[in-house]
Amino acid sequence: MDTISSRESDTNYLPLAGVIAGVAALLLAVFAFVQIRSLKKEVDDLKGLGDRVGGIETQVSQATNAVQVANNAAQVANETRNSLMNVARDTNNSFKQVSDQLGELRTRLESRPAGPARTAGGNTTPGGNTATQTPPPTAGTDEYIVKSGDTGAKIAANAGVKLSDLMAVNPDVNWNRMHVGQKIKLPKK
Repeated sequence: MDTISSRESDTNYLPLAGVIAGVAALLLAVFAFVQIRSLKKEVDDLKGLGDRVGGIETQVSQATNAVQVANNAAQVANETRNSLMNVARDTNNSFKQVSDQLGELRTRLESRPAGPARTAGGNTTPGGNTATQTPPPTAGTDEYIVKSGDTGAKIAANAGVKLSDLMAVNPDVNWNRMHVGQKIKLPKK
């Protein structure tokens, strides 16, 4: 009997260790569950953040496209402004040429000698004097060098000669297209 009683007095700790391990495992499982729920919430928050980032990317893409459109519009506006400035400059140059030509015509008309009065048939009227023929003008030794803004009328006025005489001694000159530095013969006075 000794053996039986000694067996009963031996306490076996194995079941107690199993229960403690089970309780610890249950506590770890509860802790893990709470952590997993917390992580799931963070993952959901990150998904929402990802959606917001995707929305921001779309807005940035739209803003980039808007900037490109604005740059294109600015380029077109600059080209249009440059074209308008060229048109304005060309228009001013054209008006200046017309003004210069009108001035030359006025000078020509004012410098024409008054001849006898003529009828529609080209005959002199009674009492009209027959004009004496003046010899055609000849070029002198003096020359004039064209400066910026010069016209035939200005050159004639500066030289003290008639525009018609100046034009007669320079038949090869295009009076509408003179260039700076061009030499013009002056008629004898």
